[in-house]
Amino acid sequence: MSFEFSVRRVDADVDRGVFKQRRELPEHPAAVLVSISCGGMLGALARHGLNVVIPHGPDGMPWNTLSINASAAPTCC
Repeated sequence: MSFEFSVRRVDADVDRGVFKQRRELPEHPAAVLVSISCGGMLGALARHGLNVVIPHGPDGMPWNTLSINASAAPTCC
């Protein structure tokens, strides 16, 4: 059994003014932006909700924010 993999090289320096480089842009950039926005919104709501339930003092470390950010970090990768 043999498997063939096609590797598509993507240039990180895409110039939108050059037509040949436009095809490297995502086909659905709106869907990507919506998913990033939804993730940011959910993270903000989670941080706010946890800070309402377990508030921290003005001089204290915001452990709630750190815990929400640390728990969401693995889902980004």
